Amino acid sequence: MSTRHSFLSTTGLIRPHSVASVTENTIPPLRHAKLGGTKPGTQRPKALATSKMVAKAGMIPLGASFIVGLAVFLSLLFILTVSCAFIPDDDKQPSFASTLDDVAANTPGIVLVGDDVDVDVDEPALTIRWSIIACGQGFVLNGSPTSHGSVNCGLAAMPLAIYVDGGRDPAITYDPTLFPYLNGTGQRNNIQNMYQFEDDHVLDVHEARLYPFDTYLLTTSIRAWSTAENRSIPIQRLFTISTTSSFAIASDDAAGSVKIAYGSDALSRDITLRVKRPAEAQVYTLLLFGASWMLAHATVALVAFSWYTEGSNAICKHLVFTSLVILLIPQLRSTMPDAPGFDGVLIDAIGFFPQMLLTLPEAESTSTMPVGIEAWVTQIPPVTRAWLALSVLTSLAVQCQLVTPLQLYFSFKAAFTNMQPWRAFTTFFYFGSISLDFVFHMFFFMRYSRMLEESSFANKKADYFWMLLQSAVLLLALSPLVNLPFLSSPLAFVPIYLWSRRHPSTPISLFGLVTITAPYLPLALVGLAWMLNGTWRAAAGDLLGCAVGHVAWFLRDVWTREMVGGPTFFSEAPESLTTSSFTVRNGTSPQPN
Repeated sequence: MSTRHSFLSTTGLIRPHSVASVTENTIPPLRHAKLGGTKPGTQRPKALATSKMVAKAGMIPLGASFIVGLAVFLSLLFILTVSCAFIPDDDKQPSFASTLDDVAANTPGIVLVGDDVDVDVDEPALTIRWSIIACGQGFVLNGSPTSHGSVNCGLAAMPLAIYVDGGRDPAITYDPTLFPYLNGTGQRNNIQNMYQFEDDHVLDVHEARLYPFDTYLLTTSIRAWSTAENRSIPIQRLFTISTTSSFAIASDDAAGSVKIAYGSDALSRDITLRVKRPAEAQVYTLLLFGASWMLAHATVALVAFSWYTEGSNAICKHLVFTSLVILLIPQLRSTMPDAPGFDGVLIDAIGFFPQMLLTLPEAESTSTMPVGIEAWVTQIPPVTRAWLALSVLTSLAVQCQLVTPLQLYFSFKAAFTNMQPWRAFTTFFYFGSISLDFVFHMFFFMRYSRMLEESSFANKKADYFWMLLQSAVLLLALSPLVNLPFLSSPLAFVPIYLWSRRHPSTPISLFGLVTITAPYLPLALVGLAWMLNGTWRAAAGDLLGCAVGHVAWFLRDVWTREMVGGPTFFSEAPESLTTSSFTVRNGTSPQPN
């Protein structure tokens, strides 16, 4: 009995699962006789070309390029949407407009508006920039532009002298006749320096230690004097802006009077300001506070795990994490918005100081375990170990203020003209102060220098030192061209570049996010340094190290193989260096390195 198939199923456009199963189960595979015999053999089926996208349940999956394009589109759409927050709202009424309109309608007269409030909690001081405004008919200067969004307010029409906090000398003398006209149109040009003045005040800091819930108080008194009529005139309102970049300000003003010369009374206006942190800054500070405590608790957990962990590698990972936490907690403390100094505020008493006291002993406990930092250090090859130790000691000496970076940097004039030759050596050992950037450079330099010394230069320590020495001399010669005072980072990139060229097919994962092959590692690190510092000058030293590393790779791997066919002066250390290195290390006669 034959089975009929439709045109679509015959051509393969539609292939029902049942038909495919029957066909595969009923038709036997072709069997042909082997060459030179009559016994049939099984013919190996040819590999079929597999399609990139296989339909599942009648649905074709999305391709990788489409998914990447969609992700880029959504990312750009998100950025564009968030950027709309910077578009000003033209329909929104200025914050001072309603208050000024109310003054013009009910109590016309002179108003002082605090356009800017600068709070410095370290001094502690507060600076207010006041603007002299007049509201209502008879008080506004003819031809004056509108002020602060109110059409009923503008420049004052009468000359004034403004006194602050009972001062004998006026803080500003205001003369409306000095304002220039605009192109003969009758409109006045409001020169800011002619109607604005600044006043400094000392803050009440009784609650300063409660950061970020600290509140600062200020009370000031201002009076206005009409120089034309020689009498005191009332100030109808005093108010300031309600928010700054780091603080929220609440103002409350009231009418008053003050005794002046000859015992007469003068009208004044008193204002009280309450300055505190906005809710967003308080929440952000508490999040950083909680993150610091979580990191401190994580170090305790890591120490507990380390006591039950065998092997130096795992313990050293825990030690590295603990060291990073010690560096990261002060960074989190410094990123708190407008944070005060380490003056014993409450957030330090219950946060920073206990956290550092907790993490420092934990780091010491990790380093003194049975298989700890000593075993890890002894496993580092000698050249890399010596370079690492000198670099760490140099940064610690600068951190402890035993020396300064000005005594370590290299320049031809300072090193040779001024007879300070040590600069030619110290410039290769200073990677900056103890920070996350220092740890970043130390990690990559030590990792790839160690792998290069253990692989390509195994039992060739003198050759590895000779390669670094040649690279250092070349960097010193090129340093005037790039104006780099410290050459430690360029020299650290030489073993990284050389290792990447000698292991071209090795995959490398960057922080678990991106996987690249080894030849692209130097460029990736250069790009990372560029992004972290925000300028190409930060990556100039790394680029110079890549260039010198390329020269070292060419002389050792390309020139010796393609042009010479054997070792050269640049690829092998001199006999004297090999002899001295083995004599010092082993106390025996030299052997091939």
